Amino acid sequence: AKEYPSQQVAYQLGFGQKNPAGSGSQAHAARRFLMPVEECEFTLNSLLDDLVKDAWPLAGHDRRPFRCTGAALSVALGLVEATCPQSSVRVTLVV
Repeated sequence: AKEYPSQQVAYQLGFGQKNPAGSGSQAHAARRFLMPVEECEFTLNSLLDDLVKDAWPLAGHDRRPFRCTGAALSVALGLVEATCPQSSVRVTLVV
């Protein structure tokens, strides 16, 4: 899986850059991507309830899903490190 350092994730998502309104804090930028579990519980439960098995099975030895999952986790951890330094957080992967 490709590694994405937290500084690169923060830069690509626009953290630390001043926005035109003048509220360029990282907390404001993080709210675009993160929210407390209690605020997104309904959406998360709806997504989990609607999951179905993929009708198109993988053929051969395609490793792309594993690589994509690793890259997604790397970006998620970079996002958390950039927005919540020195904090305890939980990143959940549903497979």
